[in-house]
Amino acid sequence: MSYFVEMKYINLVGARLEKFSWKRNNVAVCRCPICGDSKKNKNKTRFFFFEEKGKFFVKCHNCSYSTTFPKFLEQTGGVLYEDYRLETIKEKFTSGTTANYKEITKIVASNKPVFDTKNDLLCCTRICDLPDDHHAKKYIADRLIPEKHWRILYYTENFNEAAKKNLHESGGPRDERIVIPFYTADKKLFAIQGRALDPNAVSRYITIRDSEQDVAKIYGMERLDQTKKNYCFEGPIDSLFIDNSVALAGSSISFDRMPFDTSNTVFVYDNEPRNAEIVATIKDAIDAGLKVCIWPDTVTFKDVNDMHMGLMSIEWIQQMIDNNTHQGLAAHLKLSKWKRV
Repeated sequence: MSYFVEMKYINLVGARLEKFSWKRNNVAVCRCPICGDSKKNKNKTRFFFFEEKGKFFVKCHNCSYSTTFPKFLEQTGGVLYEDYRLETIKEKFTSGTTANYKEITKIVASNKPVFDTKNDLLCCTRICDLPDDHHAKKYIADRLIPEKHWRILYYTENFNEAAKKNLHESGGPRDERIVIPFYTADKKLFAIQGRALDPNAVSRYITIRDSEQDVAKIYGMERLDQTKKNYCFEGPIDSLFIDNSVALAGSSISFDRMPFDTSNTVFVYDNEPRNAEIVATIKDAIDAGLKVCIWPDTVTFKDVNDMHMGLMSIEWIQQMIDNNTHQGLAAHLKLSKWKRV
Protein backbone atom coordinates (compact mmCIF):
# COMPACT_ATOMS: atom_id res chain seq x y z
CA MET A 1 0.00 0.00 0.00
CA SER A 2 2.91 2.40 0.65
CA TYR A 3 3.44 2.58 -3.13
CA PHE A 4 0.02 4.19 -3.58
CA VAL A 5 0.48 6.46 -0.55
CA GLU A 6 3.74 7.74 -2.04
CA MET A 7 2.08 8.24 -5.45
CA LYS A 8 -0.66 10.26 -3.75
CA TYR A 9 1.86 12.58 -2.09
CA ILE A 10 3.95 12.88 -5.24
CA ASN A 11 0.81 14.24 -6.92
CA LEU A 12 0.19 16.63 -4.02
CA VAL A 13 3.73 18.00 -3.94
CA GLY A 14 3.83 17.99 -7.74
CA ALA A 15 0.94 20.46 -7.86
CA ARG A 16 3.32 23.15 -6.63
CA LEU A 17 6.35 22.18 -8.74
CA GLU A 18 7.14 23.74 -12.12
CA LYS A 19 6.46 21.64 -15.22
CA PHE A 20 5.42 18.61 -13.19
CA SER A 21 4.06 15.69 -15.24
CA TRP A 22 3.94 11.90 -15.30
CA LYS A 23 5.90 10.28 -18.12
CA ARG A 24 4.97 6.73 -17.17
CA ASN A 25 2.91 5.24 -14.36
CA ASN A 26 6.02 5.09 -12.17
CA VAL A 27 8.10 8.02 -13.48
CA ALA A 28 7.35 11.75 -13.10
CA VAL A 29 9.47 14.81 -13.93
CA CYS A 30 9.58 18.51 -13.12
CA ARG A 31 12.02 21.41 -12.88
CA CYS A 32 14.35 20.84 -9.95
CA PRO A 33 13.10 22.58 -6.76
CA ILE A 34 16.60 22.31 -5.27
CA CYS A 35 18.81 23.93 -7.91
CA GLY A 36 16.13 25.54 -10.07
CA ASP A 37 17.23 23.52 -13.11
CA SER A 38 18.42 25.23 -16.30
CA LYS A 39 18.53 29.02 -16.17
CA LYS A 40 18.68 29.26 -19.96
CA ASN A 41 15.96 26.80 -20.90
CA LYS A 42 12.79 27.14 -18.79
CA ASN A 43 11.37 23.97 -20.33
CA LYS A 44 14.10 21.69 -18.98
CA THR A 45 12.74 19.08 -16.54
CA ARG A 46 15.65 17.15 -15.08
CA PHE A 47 14.24 16.30 -11.66
CA PHE A 48 12.86 12.73 -11.61
CA PHE A 49 10.50 10.80 -9.33
CA PHE A 50 10.98 7.11 -10.05
CA GLU A 51 9.99 3.80 -8.52
CA GLU A 52 12.23 0.87 -7.61
CA LYS A 53 10.93 -2.25 -5.85
CA GLY A 54 7.73 -0.56 -4.72
CA LYS A 55 9.42 2.57 -3.29
CA PHE A 56 9.86 6.01 -4.86
CA PHE A 57 13.12 7.94 -5.10
CA VAL A 58 14.06 11.37 -6.47
CA LYS A 59 17.09 12.48 -8.45
CA CYS A 60 18.12 15.66 -10.27
CA HIS A 61 20.28 15.15 -13.37
CA ASN A 62 21.49 18.74 -13.13
CA CYS A 63 22.69 19.16 -9.51
CA SER A 64 22.84 15.41 -8.68
CA TYR A 65 20.54 15.78 -5.65
CA SER A 66 19.31 12.27 -4.81
CA THR A 67 17.32 10.73 -1.94
CA THR A 68 14.21 8.73 -1.11
CA PHE A 69 10.86 10.41 -1.74
CA PRO A 70 9.91 10.46 1.99
CA LYS A 71 13.21 12.19 2.81
CA PHE A 72 12.66 14.72 0.01
CA LEU A 73 9.14 15.36 1.34
CA GLU A 74 10.49 15.85 4.86
CA GLN A 75 13.05 18.38 3.61
CA THR A 76 10.72 20.35 1.33
CA GLY A 77 7.10 19.46 2.04
CA GLY A 78 6.52 21.30 5.31
CA VAL A 79 3.09 20.46 6.73
CA LEU A 80 2.49 18.08 3.84
CA TYR A 81 5.08 15.77 5.38
CA GLU A 82 3.05 15.64 8.61
CA ASP A 83 0.05 14.39 6.62
CA TYR A 84 2.28 11.77 5.03
CA ARG A 85 3.44 10.66 8.47
CA LEU A 86 -0.16 10.22 9.56
CA GLU A 87 -0.83 8.07 6.48
CA THR A 88 2.14 5.85 7.31
CA ILE A 89 0.96 5.53 10.93
CA LYS A 90 -2.41 4.43 9.60
CA GLU A 91 -0.74 1.88 7.35
CA LYS A 92 1.42 0.45 10.14
CA PHE A 93 -1.00 0.22 13.00
CA THR A 94 -4.58 0.09 11.77
CA SER A 95 -4.48 -2.95 9.50
CA GLY A 96 -7.28 -1.26 7.59
CA THR A 97 -9.62 -0.80 10.56
CA THR A 98 -11.44 2.51 10.70
CA ALA A 99 -11.78 2.41 14.49
CA ASN A 100 -8.02 2.31 15.11
CA TYR A 101 -7.41 5.05 12.57
CA LYS A 102 -9.91 7.28 14.35
CA GLU A 103 -8.04 6.76 17.62
CA ILE A 104 -4.73 7.70 15.98
CA THR A 105 -6.34 10.76 14.38
CA LYS A 106 -7.58 11.89 17.79
CA ILE A 107 -4.00 11.84 19.09
CA VAL A 108 -2.54 13.73 16.13
CA ALA A 109 -5.38 16.16 15.33
CA SER A 110 -5.66 19.64 16.77
CA ASN A 111 -7.88 20.07 19.82
CA LYS A 112 -8.51 23.79 19.29
CA PRO A 113 -11.87 24.85 20.75
CA VAL A 114 -14.57 25.80 18.26
CA PHE A 115 -17.21 28.50 18.79
CA ASP A 116 -20.49 26.98 19.88
CA THR A 117 -23.78 28.79 20.37
CA LYS A 118 -25.48 28.34 23.74
CA ASN A 119 -28.81 27.42 22.17
CA ASP A 120 -29.65 25.16 19.27
CA LEU A 121 -31.56 26.56 16.30
CA LEU A 122 -35.26 25.80 16.50
CA CYS A 123 -36.66 23.22 14.06
CA CYS A 124 -33.08 22.12 13.37
CA THR A 125 -30.70 19.36 14.47
CA ARG A 126 -26.96 19.78 14.70
CA ILE A 127 -25.14 17.66 12.12
CA CYS A 128 -23.02 16.08 14.87
CA ASP A 129 -26.20 14.88 16.62
CA LEU A 130 -27.67 13.11 13.58
CA PRO A 131 -27.33 9.32 13.22
CA ASP A 132 -24.26 8.31 11.22
CA ASP A 133 -26.44 6.86 8.47
CA HIS A 134 -28.50 10.06 8.03
CA HIS A 135 -28.18 11.37 4.48
CA ALA A 136 -27.48 14.95 5.64
CA LYS A 137 -24.61 13.78 7.84
CA LYS A 138 -23.29 11.63 5.01
CA TYR A 139 -23.39 14.67 2.71
CA ILE A 140 -21.28 16.72 5.14
CA ALA A 141 -18.86 13.81 5.64
CA ASP A 142 -18.56 13.22 1.89
CA ARG A 143 -17.67 16.89 1.39
CA LEU A 144 -14.83 16.31 3.90
CA ILE A 145 -15.92 19.30 6.00
CA PRO A 146 -13.78 19.17 9.18
CA GLU A 147 -15.62 17.32 11.92
CA LYS A 148 -14.81 20.04 14.45
CA HIS A 149 -17.34 22.25 12.60
CA TRP A 150 -20.22 19.78 12.58
CA ARG A 151 -21.58 21.41 15.74
CA ILE A 152 -22.19 24.72 13.94
CA LEU A 153 -23.96 23.17 10.95
CA TYR A 154 -27.57 22.00 11.12
CA TYR A 155 -30.24 19.99 9.31
CA THR A 156 -33.90 20.89 8.96
CA GLU A 157 -36.80 19.06 7.34
CA ASN A 158 -38.54 22.38 6.56
CA PHE A 159 -36.34 25.40 5.83
CA ASN A 160 -39.26 27.83 5.72
CA GLU A 161 -40.36 26.74 9.20
CA ALA A 162 -36.79 27.13 10.50
CA ALA A 163 -36.69 30.69 9.16
CA LYS A 164 -40.02 31.50 10.84
CA LYS A 165 -39.01 30.07 14.22
CA ASN A 166 -35.50 31.53 14.38
CA LEU A 167 -35.79 34.83 12.46
CA HIS A 168 -39.56 35.49 12.35
CA GLU A 169 -39.22 35.63 8.58
CA SER A 170 -40.97 33.55 5.91
CA GLY A 171 -40.82 33.01 2.19
CA GLY A 172 -38.18 30.30 2.04
CA PRO A 173 -38.67 26.88 0.44
CA ARG A 174 -40.34 24.19 2.55
CA ASP A 175 -37.82 21.47 1.68
CA GLU A 176 -35.13 19.79 3.77
CA ARG A 177 -31.76 21.54 3.83
CA ILE A 178 -28.39 21.88 5.50
CA VAL A 179 -28.67 25.04 7.60
CA ILE A 180 -25.73 27.42 8.00
CA PRO A 181 -26.35 30.12 10.66
CA PHE A 182 -24.90 33.63 10.39
CA TYR A 183 -23.98 35.49 13.59
CA THR A 184 -22.77 39.00 14.31
CA ALA A 185 -19.42 39.52 16.02
CA ASP A 186 -21.27 39.55 19.36
CA LYS A 187 -22.86 36.16 18.54
CA LYS A 188 -26.36 37.33 17.64
CA LEU A 189 -28.14 35.32 14.93
CA PHE A 190 -29.10 37.50 11.95
CA ALA A 191 -29.49 35.07 9.02
CA ILE A 192 -29.59 31.43 8.02
CA GLN A 193 -28.51 29.92 4.73
CA GLY A 194 -30.04 26.71 3.44
CA ARG A 195 -28.15 24.30 1.17
CA ALA A 196 -30.55 22.01 -0.72
CA LEU A 197 -30.02 18.26 -0.45
CA ASP A 198 -32.23 17.61 -3.48
CA PRO A 199 -30.00 17.92 -6.57
CA ASN A 200 -33.06 19.06 -8.57
CA ALA A 201 -33.98 21.91 -6.21
CA VAL A 202 -34.70 25.20 -7.97
CA SER A 203 -32.44 27.14 -5.57
CA ARG A 204 -29.37 25.25 -4.40
CA TYR A 205 -28.55 27.97 -1.84
CA ILE A 206 -30.97 30.42 -0.30
CA THR A 207 -30.36 32.90 2.52
CA ILE A 208 -33.05 34.35 4.78
CA ARG A 209 -32.07 37.23 7.03
CA ASP A 210 -33.66 39.17 9.86
CA SER A 211 -35.12 42.24 8.15
CA GLU A 212 -34.80 44.28 11.35
CA GLN A 213 -31.02 43.87 11.56
CA ASP A 214 -28.96 46.02 9.22
CA VAL A 215 -25.85 43.83 9.25
CA ALA A 216 -23.40 43.05 6.44
CA LYS A 217 -24.00 39.49 5.22
CA ILE A 218 -20.65 38.05 6.26
CA TYR A 219 -20.38 34.53 7.61
CA GLY A 220 -18.09 33.62 10.51
CA MET A 221 -17.79 36.99 12.24
CA GLU A 222 -18.32 35.37 15.68
CA ARG A 223 -15.12 33.35 15.21
CA LEU A 224 -12.93 35.99 13.54
CA ASP A 225 -9.77 37.23 15.28
CA GLN A 226 -9.00 40.47 13.42
CA THR A 227 -5.63 40.87 15.13
CA LYS A 228 -4.26 37.78 13.36
CA LYS A 229 -3.93 36.82 9.72
CA ASN A 230 -7.34 35.84 8.39
CA TYR A 231 -9.03 34.89 5.13
CA CYS A 232 -12.22 35.91 3.37
CA PHE A 233 -13.79 33.39 0.97
CA GLU A 234 -16.73 33.50 -1.42
CA GLY A 235 -18.85 30.95 0.41
CA PRO A 236 -19.34 29.70 4.00
CA ILE A 237 -18.38 26.08 3.31
CA ASP A 238 -14.97 27.01 1.87
CA SER A 239 -14.30 29.17 4.93
CA LEU A 240 -14.64 26.13 7.22
CA PHE A 241 -11.46 24.54 5.89
CA ILE A 242 -9.06 27.33 6.88
CA ASP A 243 -8.91 28.57 10.48
CA ASN A 244 -9.78 32.21 11.22
CA SER A 245 -11.81 32.67 8.05
CA VAL A 246 -15.03 34.42 7.05
CA ALA A 247 -17.09 34.45 3.86
CA LEU A 248 -18.84 37.21 1.93
CA ALA A 249 -21.69 34.80 1.14
CA GLY A 250 -22.72 36.61 -2.00
CA SER A 251 -22.74 39.98 -0.28
CA SER A 252 -22.40 43.01 -2.54
CA ILE A 253 -20.91 45.11 0.25
CA SER A 254 -18.28 47.53 -1.04
CA PHE A 255 -14.73 46.86 0.14
CA ASP A 256 -14.39 50.28 1.76
CA ARG A 257 -17.37 49.48 4.01
CA MET A 258 -16.23 46.11 5.35
CA PRO A 259 -17.31 45.83 9.02
CA PHE A 260 -13.86 44.73 10.20
CA ASP A 261 -10.23 45.71 9.78
CA THR A 262 -9.03 44.06 6.55
CA SER A 263 -5.33 44.87 6.97
CA ASN A 264 -4.71 41.26 8.04
CA THR A 265 -7.14 39.74 5.52
CA VAL A 266 -6.45 37.77 2.34
CA PHE A 267 -9.40 37.65 -0.06
CA VAL A 268 -9.68 34.22 -1.70
CA TYR A 269 -11.96 33.79 -4.70
CA ASP A 270 -12.89 30.70 -6.67
CA ASN A 271 -10.37 29.51 -9.23
CA GLU A 272 -12.48 30.51 -12.25
CA PRO A 273 -10.30 32.60 -14.60
CA ARG A 274 -13.03 32.51 -17.29
CA ASN A 275 -15.67 33.97 -14.99
CA ALA A 276 -15.88 37.67 -15.88
CA GLU A 277 -17.71 38.54 -12.65
CA ILE A 278 -15.05 36.96 -10.45
CA VAL A 279 -12.25 38.59 -12.45
CA ALA A 280 -13.93 41.99 -12.08
CA THR A 281 -14.42 41.48 -8.32
CA ILE A 282 -10.77 40.54 -7.83
CA LYS A 283 -9.74 43.65 -9.77
CA ASP A 284 -11.96 45.80 -7.52
CA ALA A 285 -10.36 44.23 -4.43
CA ILE A 286 -6.88 44.98 -5.76
CA ASP A 287 -7.90 48.55 -6.61
CA ALA A 288 -9.10 48.91 -3.01
CA GLY A 289 -5.60 48.03 -1.81
CA LEU A 290 -6.56 44.59 -0.48
CA LYS A 291 -4.47 41.42 -0.52
CA VAL A 292 -5.81 38.72 -2.85
CA CYS A 293 -4.94 35.14 -3.71
CA ILE A 294 -4.31 34.52 -7.41
CA TRP A 295 -4.29 30.76 -7.94
CA PRO A 296 -1.34 29.35 -9.93
CA ASP A 297 -1.95 27.46 -13.19
CA THR A 298 -0.98 24.20 -11.47
CA VAL A 299 -4.22 24.32 -9.45
CA THR A 300 -7.11 23.05 -11.57
CA PHE A 301 -9.84 22.68 -8.94
CA LYS A 302 -12.57 25.33 -8.69
CA ASP A 303 -12.54 26.01 -4.95
CA VAL A 304 -11.02 25.00 -1.63
CA ASN A 305 -13.60 22.26 -0.96
CA ASP A 306 -12.91 20.68 -4.36
CA MET A 307 -9.16 20.89 -3.71
CA HIS A 308 -9.50 19.05 -0.41
CA MET A 309 -11.79 16.43 -1.96
CA GLY A 310 -9.10 16.06 -4.62
CA LEU A 311 -6.73 14.80 -1.89
CA MET A 312 -4.97 18.10 -1.18
CA SER A 313 -4.41 18.56 2.55
CA ILE A 314 -5.84 21.61 4.32
CA GLU A 315 -2.32 22.61 5.37
CA TRP A 316 -1.12 22.43 1.77
CA ILE A 317 -4.09 24.50 0.55
CA GLN A 318 -3.37 27.20 3.12
CA GLN A 319 0.30 27.19 2.16
CA MET A 320 -0.70 27.53 -1.50
CA ILE A 321 -2.91 30.52 -0.63
CA ASP A 322 -0.14 32.16 1.41
CA ASN A 323 2.44 31.57 -1.34
CA ASN A 324 0.16 33.15 -3.94
CA THR A 325 -1.06 36.20 -2.05
CA HIS A 326 -0.41 39.49 -3.86
CA GLN A 327 -1.19 43.17 -3.46
CA GLY A 328 -1.00 46.32 -5.57
CA LEU A 329 0.85 46.28 -8.90
CA ALA A 330 2.10 42.72 -8.40
CA ALA A 331 -1.49 41.56 -7.91
CA HIS A 332 -2.61 43.33 -11.11
CA LEU A 333 0.19 41.63 -13.06
CA LYS A 334 -0.72 38.20 -11.67
CA LEU A 335 -4.40 38.81 -12.41
CA SER A 336 -3.66 39.75 -16.03
CA LYS A 337 -1.81 36.44 -16.51
CA TRP A 338 -4.43 34.36 -14.67
CA LYS A 339 -7.67 35.64 -16.25
CA ARG A 340 -9.04 34.15 -19.44
CA VAL A 341 -11.64 36.81 -20.26
